[in-house]
Amino acid sequence: DGFEVWVGNSPGHRSMNCGGQQKGLQPPVSRTVTCNNGKWRYVTIRLPGSSRTLGLGEVLVFAGNSMARGRPTWQTSTNKGNPNDPRYKSSLAVDGNPQTCSQTHQQLNNPSWKVELASEQYVSQVAVTNRNDDGYAWLHSFEVFLDGVACGHTQYSLRRGEVRTVTCNRVGKTVAVRQRGMG
Repeated sequence: DGFEVWVGNSPGHRSMNCGGQQKGLQPPVSRTVTCNNGKWRYVTIRLPGSSRTLGLGEVLVFAGNSMARGRPTWQTSTNKGNPNDPRYKSSLAVDGNPQTCSQTHQQLNNPSWKVELASEQYVSQVAVTNRNDDGYAWLHSFEVFLDGVACGHTQYSLRRGEVRTVTCNRVGKTVAVRQRGMG
């Protein structure tokens, strides 16, 4: 009685079923279905059978890994003022491991971090994940920028381990996170 997610390279042509038949969903539940092995142009959500109605509240399609993973990064300082300290270097914020983290040294004015994408890209959203250790309280009153222009609302604060998705919806190359005031 569930739905299917198919991918293919032409409209109406279903090349691969992702994850088999999925159980039906009752609100307010969401489901993530992963499609591996290949590059696909079209996604089809199918409800097999007759006399059925398909109602969708939201469909999000993600293409691969983060555009920032492994790209060059920079931050205004490094914890304890040691730029060679491997525990808190700026690249840890885009290494794909949420257990590692970058960290600046405490500073009075707007501690910042940024990543440079491979080229100008359409950036719909930027997801910022807070630390899940005792340093979580340091991420507060921060802003996200794309090529120097603020994305979303002006300031965000996160709880321990919380993820905030900030909407940008424009083309750019450099994504930055800046904390206002004391760091």
